[in-house]
Amino acid sequence: MSATCPDSSKLPFSCQCFDFIGGGVEIELACSGASLEELIEALQFIDSSARLQVQLNRMSLQTLPSRIFVGWNVVKLEIAECDLVSLAEQTDQPSKLDLSHLRRLRELDLSFNAITELSNDWFSRGPDTLSDLVLSNNGIEKLGDWAFANLINIRLLWLDGNRFGPIKRSMLPNPALWLENLQLDNNAFSFVPEDMFSKMPALTDISLVNNGILHLPETTYESIWSQLMTFDIRENPIECDSHIEWIIEAESDVDVSVDKFTSVARVGVRVAHGTLFKTLEEGPCRLKSHDILPDRPNYRPIRTDWQQATVDSRRQRVFFRSQG
Repeated sequence: MSATCPDSSKLPFSCQCFDFIGGGVEIELACSGASLEELIEALQFIDSSARLQVQLNRMSLQTLPSRIFVGWNVVKLEIAECDLVSLAEQTDQPSKLDLSHLRRLRELDLSFNAITELSNDWFSRGPDTLSDLVLSNNGIEKLGDWAFANLINIRLLWLDGNRFGPIKRSMLPNPALWLENLQLDNNAFSFVPEDMFSKMPALTDISLVNNGILHLPETTYESIWSQLMTFDIRENPIECDSHIEWIIEAESDVDVSVDKFTSVARVGVRVAHGTLFKTLEEGPCRLKSHDILPDRPNYRPIRTDWQQATVDSRRQRVFFRSQG
């Protein structure tokens, strides 16, 4: 029999329970604006054998007892907008984040908290089961050189909306066999190491928006370019130099999003049969034009007005897709 929630009258007013969730979750405990005491009280009524999702929002936590979830089968954990700095020992002294005892934890979301430094010991012991980790919008200024190296099964890693830099390959597992989605938007690095994406055979989506990146050298991206689906570099002052020509020449179906070049006045784009044929005009950077339409009997242009195709007016993005 599937686990079910306790009677709602037993729970604190600030907490709710939902059952029959799906997606590998049997029960969800959601607390908003609750105190630590109310959270502890609510947990006492939850079936400890149930696959549990815990969602904590708008709580003033700062720290949280590091082993507060011991005894429960937590598979998904969200602690968002809680002013969380770290998890603490039971003595309430600040300590590292330690969730290694949650041996079935798959997804962890710590967005919109107050984590300014993430050292190597936060995830030094896993948990190995963790596949999705979100640390968006925390103001993280410093990452340990091996911050996520032990998360060997990581699939999705979102670190957008922080302030850290530089980035290093050692921060991620090596190899990172399962990593598919890497979000590094709105941080403070201007250089991507040449080996940053080595040994990442599953990586399909990269976002580097607003980081001050100037160059896109082929040696940095060539190992994963053919497998990428999206590559977003908007709001970076990309210099239109020899480091970008390889993207136009590359045989790949990756969607590249870019909104400006530091040395080009206008970017013209013509869209045809799913491929963007590119010309760079009215600037000192003159890359090779691809303006010959494919000779295909069933060819039908998606759009023919290149000026309209240049910029999506709602999202202010220019979409490049390398010629395949």
